Order: sequence, then structure tokens, then C-alpha cells
Amino acid sequence: MGIDENMNPCEPEDFGWKLILSNTGEVREINNDQTFSAFTVAELGEMLPKNMQFPIPQREGKGWCWRNEEGNHFVDTEADARAKMLVYLLENGLLTP
Repeated sequence: MGIDENMNPCEPEDFGWKLILSNTGEVREINNDQTFSAFTVAELGEMLPKNMQFPIPQREGKGWCWRNEEGNHFVDTEADARAKMLVYLLENGLLTP
């Protein structure tokens, strides 16, 4: 027996993971047979090229910035900045898996 976010009792089978899409805020239920990668900041850093300029922390702890030829991109966390950098490189053929 556990408790939910409203402190109500619930059974273990009532718990589940949800995927929140950052670009739309849409919430999707995740089935037990689905898998997703969730890398740490350190793991994302290891995947990026060694000569890459890493995300830059913004003043007063207000997020991170990463740059490409399209300009500056601002995000809330270092992990998000590194992930977006990695996705950009892969999608544009600048890095191979």
C-alpha cells in the first residue's frame, strides 16, 4: 500500500510513469513494455565531442545557454542544454551514434 500525490491510500499497481512532452506539455501514459533513455548530465557530456563548447550558465542561476549557427538557445537545466546540443548534432549529421 502506498499514498498518491494527494496523500490518499493506493495500491502499488495504481502507480505508473507518465511522459510529459516538453514542447507541448502533453502528458502521455507509459506502458510497462515501453522503455526510454534518461541520461545524466555527465553521461550527456561524455557523448558530446571533446572540442565542443559546453552550455554556459546564465547570470543569477537563471538557466543555461547553448549556441549553434542559428543563434543562442536558452533552457532551464544543464542536462536539457546538453541533450538539446546532442540531438541537434545527431539530427544534422554532425555527429554519428
